Amino acid sequence: MPQDLPALEAARSSVLRRRPGSIVAAFRRCGKPNCHCALPDSLGHGPQLQFSYKKDNKTHTVNLANPAAFQKVEQEIPNTETSSNSAGN
Repeated sequence: MPQDLPALEAARSSVLRRRPGSIVAAFRRCGKPNCHCALPDSLGHGPQLQFSYKKDNKTHTVNLANPAAFQKVEQEIPNTETSSNSAGN
C-alpha cells in the first residue's frame, strides 16, 4: 500500500483541479462603421477563446489570451467541449 501512495495523491490532485465551466470561441464587433466586422455577413473579430463558469449564481468569463492559458483550463474542465458564440445574434 505505501508504494501506491504517490499514485493516489497524483490522482487526487487531478480530481481536485477539476472545475465546472466551458470554453467558448467568441466573435465580437468593434463598433467602427468602416471596419470589416460591420459588414452584414461578417462574424466580427475573433475567435477569442474564453472560459465561462458560474459562481454565486453569476456567469463569469475569463479571456484565454495564450495557448498556455487555454491548455491549463482545458485540462481542468471535465468533458471539455469547445463551442462557438457569435456576438450580435
